[in-house]
Amino acid sequence: MVRAGAGQAERVTIPLARRAFQHWDGSWRTEPGEYTVHAGSSVAGLPLTAQVSAP
Repeated sequence: MVRAGAGQAERVTIPLARRAFQHWDGSWRTEPGEYTVHAGSSVAGLPLTAQVSAP
């Protein structure tokens, strides 16, 4: 968990396994391209986004 006070910002690194970008199609496949990762305090509130490329 990362906490920041009002008006403060914190930079974090969240490692994502290669499998996070894969789907099953008879075998595990990774579609090339960029993905949008959403983050927030719950699934109902995801105010942060970042673009990442598939590994």
